[in-house]
Amino acid sequence: MSLRAASASIQASTRAAQSKRVVSLFRSLCRDVPKMLIMYGLEHTAVEVRQKVLLQFRKHSHVTEPRIIESLLARGAMEREETINQWKQKGHLLAILEPESGSADAWLDEEEFFRRFLDGTINEETVWAGWDPRKMEERVAKLKKALAEGGGGGATDGAGSTEEMARIEGVLKRLSMGGEKKAAALR
Repeated sequence: MSLRAASASIQASTRAAQSKRVVSLFRSLCRDVPKMLIMYGLEHTAVEVRQKVLLQFRKHSHVTEPRIIESLLARGAMEREETINQWKQKGHLLAILEPESGSADAWLDEEEFFRRFLDGTINEETVWAGWDPRKMEERVAKLKKALAEGGGGGATDGAGSTEEMARIEGVLKRLSMGGEKKAAALR
């Protein structure tokens, strides 16, 4: 057997093994979809999410280089592990499931913010358009409740929690007052 024939034989077995691993990863992701929907409280059906998973696999179906396939397999396994262990946030999954929706908040997406800033398309109306003082009050109430129940992040005594709550209340009050003025000026 020549060196070329041996190399071709090894490469064929590697491709077959990689193909089995790709199918195995796809099946495990599809089996985990119902758990993901429950853990992250997603408002998608299992069928929709499985279709998105399939699209991600089909996006790379043209790849034939074994090293790139190995890299994609490792990345896929890592994404699955991070999702199952809840190391991701809901927004990370929504970015994969709904890429066409764009960023939920232009202020959080640095690239979008700077693009819009340089284009001159960010203005006060855009910034304060979705601001609702009632939602701010609800958030403050939830935060107060969490801090009162000891959800202030770690083992702190009563004084530490009170100081933290007062600091956060002050910041939120300043934000809500400034927001009310801005929202009123725009109306």
